[in-house]
Amino acid sequence: MLFTTYKIPDTYKEYVTKHVKAFSLIFLMLGTSFFVKNREIILPEMAALSIGSFIYLKDDWRRKPLHLFYLPSITAIIGFGINMLDISMVMKLTISLILVLAVLKIAENFLAPAIATGLLPIITNCSSWEFLASIFFFTFILGFSIFINKKNIPVNSINKSSSGKSFHLFTYLLISIVWFIICDMYEHMEMAAIPPVIVIAFENMTKTSYTITALVTQIVAMSIASMIGFYCYSFFNQHIVISAAVSFSLITLLLYTLKAKLPPAYAMAILPMILDRQTPVYFTTRLFIMSLTLFSAIYIIKRLSETRLFKRIF
Repeated sequence: MLFTTYKIPDTYKEYVTKHVKAFSLIFLMLGTSFFVKNREIILPEMAALSIGSFIYLKDDWRRKPLHLFYLPSITAIIGFGINMLDISMVMKLTISLILVLAVLKIAENFLAPAIATGLLPIITNCSSWEFLASIFFFTFILGFSIFINKKNIPVNSINKSSSGKSFHLFTYLLISIVWFIICDMYEHMEMAAIPPVIVIAFENMTKTSYTITALVTQIVAMSIASMIGFYCYSFFNQHIVISAAVSFSLITLLLYTLKAKLPPAYAMAILPMILDRQTPVYFTTRLFIMSLTLFSAIYIIKRLSETRLFKRIF
């Protein structure tokens, strides 16, 4: 035979297909923003949602595909509406977080990135309706895509997290509000609710277990990812598509090295595009402080919850 037919392994094809689906949606969003010259349609958590759903196949995100559309949409409307109120930022964040958690509780689906979409309009002081249109459009594509492919990729019906317990919601809310107040007292509201950190903190709170190794890995990964995102964005002269492509590649290598599956880390490649001008060191320092504070508080509380005294009380 002159030619030998080479059959591509199914595992390799699946690997490529998953990555193509995930990054196609992300770059569709970035490309749209680039051509219409509107940064308010860029949603950092779409990177986390897309990669978590398509590549990492997170069961708790994929179990109810339509929730990927309407939960972020509802929370975005909440945040957008509250941002229009003439009240302090700490009050906006607090009210928005309470309402967002209430929505997730009612829906019985604690989709962590939906918290970020609820707080993002307040953090960026968004006033453009294009933000909501972008949320509706891209989350619909994501949810519909997962719905179509759900038959081909099995999803576990059992949720292994302890997110159903109201105690975890209340504790997370309390920790977050205290943190908002501290940031307000010291006039550093820019680090009150960094979206990817908020998402990871919520997922940590709702996990059945949370180790010190996971805590350290998350802080290291998020800190380095933030440096990658900011330096790439600056190096490529704020070209959103090129800087995102390079950032995603480096963050993928970082997570592979750390042996961590952390979808919110990919949001760090996009976050610099929508924030006010900040130096990489300035932002990373504040992200490190926020991560260390929230993750440590959650770790301590979860360790205390394992004690006999705590179980007797609660």
